[in-house]
Amino acid sequence: MGPIQTIPKGLLSLLNLKQMGQNPGNLLGDVYPTLDLRDQYMQYLAVNQTALIGGVATMNLATASPGIRNFTTGNPVVPNGQTWYVFDYTVFGSLLPAETLSLVPIFQEPGTGGGEYAVGPPSVDVITARARGFCTKADKPFWLAPGTNLAIHVLDDLTAATITINACYRAVPLLV
Repeated sequence: MGPIQTIPKGLLSLLNLKQMGQNPGNLLGDVYPTLDLRDQYMQYLAVNQTALIGGVATMNLATASPGIRNFTTGNPVVPNGQTWYVFDYTVFGSLLPAETLSLVPIFQEPGTGGGEYAVGPPSVDVITARARGFCTKADKPFWLAPGTNLAIHVLDDLTAATITINACYRAVPLLV
């Protein structure tokens, strides 16, 4: 710390240095941030699923198949040597009349005993006589370690044929 000698015009208002209407007697030697810019910088660096794995992740879901399901095309797995900061993970598709689907977007840790973690609310649907879409997405950004994959947990489904489920996401691949 050192005493403030000469204060350049505008510095007090820029740094909000006045204390109870008076100039402070000392100023700290270091400047500390008051605004976290990490998310804004990470969003600037983020790329979509095409840059990460080459396309949209998809799967075809047959009836009566609740449980954890991995994407069959473009399976989003974090490569070894990388970690991902995921900004957006959206799961969506279309349902025909008399079809229903309820699912949760998740990620799975690699290896035996690796857990599954929900990253957003369930997509809840009721059977109707009309075609419609479904969509659910992650609530907030999250980190993925090497070998971790994005998936879904199907809670309930009913279809006469198959339901195509797609996933889009934006993430920052960081080397580890």
